[in-house]
Amino acid sequence: MNTRLLVLPHVGVTGSPYCDDRPFGMIAGLTLATLRGEFVKGLLEGMTYYFRHGIALMESAGIPIDVLRVVGGGAKSDRWLQIKADILGLPLARPRVAEAGVFGCAILAGLGSGVYGSVEEPMRMIEVERVFEPNMQNAARYDETFGRYLDLYPAAMTIRDKDIRCQAIRKESA
Repeated sequence: MNTRLLVLPHVGVTGSPYCDDRPFGMIAGLTLATLRGEFVKGLLEGMTYYFRHGIALMESAGIPIDVLRVVGGGAKSDRWLQIKADILGLPLARPRVAEAGVFGCAILAGLGSGVYGSVEEPMRMIEVERVFEPNMQNAARYDETFGRYLDLYPAAMTIRDKDIRCQAIRKESA
């Protein structure tokens, strides 16, 4: 089940779709009753909504996505991967070797030294350890929340830009 929180995870410079060099994150729905676990889950949900927005833009550009391969640190958390599958509405496949950078370097070394004759040859070694399928009940609830998440960025920019204007006015009056 999703949290009552909506988190805009823009605490650093953002990439697509906004490419915003003046980040402004936001947590909406925070109350005194919010527990630490709900806060952490809200952060994970917010980051995943951000991924979903990017995937939706790729699909609207004609790039179909049927399954996502997950690697790196985030691939170690079964709970987050299930949240991602539910929010994205896509299966997530975690390979047995989830440290893609190290594996990629080994493949490049093998190609450079002649151990492998082509890129395709070592790719056959990649075995999927587990696939996280979306829970459609959870996905339906996340779908409802996603529309509100999309409203969060414009709201945050209104607040940020108003704050910048107020700071400028304060400097002028000083």
